[in-house]
Amino acid sequence: MDEELDAYVIESFHIDIPMLKQAFGSQHTIIVVGYPNVDEAEKFATIKALDKRERSIALPDEERKDDIRRFTHLSKKFQQIAKEQ
Repeated sequence: MDEELDAYVIESFHIDIPMLKQAFGSQHTIIVVGYPNVDEAEKFATIKALDKRERSIALPDEERKDDIRRFTHLSKKFQQIAKEQ
């Protein structure tokens, strides 16, 4: 594998932004994608309307809402960390 890569794509559920900045230094731009400003009720309605997978349909609404709350919270946390960097 080539040790001199020009770009990296890292996909993860939990991203340690300070660790990435330390590992890659200031020569790389770190972009974190999430949805910190989403309306949770609107996101729930969109997912419920569009996600027709059998596994998703069987998921109780409250569990799905809890997931949306958790992802929104994490997105807000990552946004704040990114602003502080």
